[in-house]
Order: sequence, then C-alpha cells, then structure tokens
Amino acid sequence: MPMPMLMPLLTALSVAVPAAAGGPPDAPGPWLQATVDRAKKLAERKVKPDSPEEEKWKKDVKATVDEILDWDELTKRALGRAWEERKPAEREQFSKLLHDMVEASYESKLKLAARDQLKKPQEVKLTWEPEKIDGTQATARAKIKADKTNATLDFSLRWDGSKWRVWDVAIDDVSTVRTYRSQFSKIIAESGFPALIDRMKKKVEEIKSGKGELAP
Repeated sequence: MPMPMLMPLLTALSVAVPAAAGGPPDAPGPWLQATVDRAKKLAERKVKPDSPEEEKWKKDVKATVDEILDWDELTKRALGRAWEERKPAEREQFSKLLHDMVEASYESKLKLAARDQLKKPQEVKLTWEPEKIDGTQATARAKIKADKTNATLDFSLRWDGSKWRVWDVAIDDVSTVRTYRSQFSKIIAESGFPALIDRMKKKVEEIKSGKGELAP
C-alpha cells in the first residue's frame, strides 16, 4: 500500500468505546479492530474542498486523533531523556508543538483521501494476531495486504485507567516514536532545545500550508 494511503488508515483511528472506569483492563484487540474499521470510513468520507462539510470533517479528525492517541506517553517518549531536563514551561511548549505537528500531518494526509486525490488499492486485508498484555502496557500486531504490498503493523498501547490508548505505531519495525526521538535528539545535540522549538514551529506551518511532511 502506498504510504499516503497507509497512514490515514493507521492514524485516523475512530472514536473509542470507553471501558468501565476503574475496572481491570480488557484485551485491546477487539477495540483496535473496531477502530481501524471505523478509520476506513473516515478516510473514505468524501468532502468538497473549503466546504462546510470539510470543516465538520476537520473537527471529526481532530476529535478522533485526540481520542485514540496517548499524548502524554507519546510526548515523553518522543523527547526521551531530554524530557527530564526540561523545565515545566518547556515541556508544555514542546508538547503543544508536537501535538500540532502530528495533528496537522494526519489531517493533511486524510484531506487528500477525502478529496479523492490518492490512488487507492483495490483491496485491503488485515489479519490480526493475538495481542500481548503486560499490566497496563500492551502490544497488538496486524498483517496488512493491499494489492501486492504487504506490511506488519505493531501498535503500542497503554491503559490509562479507563481505556486503552495508542502511543506508538511501528510499520515493518520502524517505530514512529523512535524516529521522532532520533530526530529531536540530533537537533538538540547540534543546536540546542530552542532550535528544536523553532524548527517545530516552522514545520507546523509548512504542513498546514501543504509544503511539508512530518519531520522536524
């Protein structure tokens, strides 16, 4: 599957059905499978450019991303050891910019799908393997086949006390969070934390204007 079509399927996972608050974690597999199925519908929803329908669609994308992703875990792991070195104000600023970057990237990719501007595979088949649970952490794997393309998807999840949330997705062992951390660490080592913040601000604007992809 071409990457532009794969990412909307993975990252625009639909609204979760919360489990009983305070109860023990249920297996995340059924929930993940349901949300991926709903994600297909979100990616397939056709909207006219700059229309009221597209504005509503944008709100649905934002709500979806906020619901599925464990922003706290994703943010801390993306910055790695440098997170402990940051002051509260710096952590807040970094968290907001990473949130904006990820959200803008997902919306950009999904917008192409919604406007029917992406080549779509004739058939997409997902085969799920049994998930693995270790306390409040879990991993779930799916094999995806789209026409002649095959890939393995590994979801990392955390139980937040009421439901599962995804904090990382790896495609063929390429972890999204590890990729972020490697890029962020390199910029900090070479130019310092303020330079990273500046790069992230510029990247958000580039993605929103359609001139950039998600990379710091």
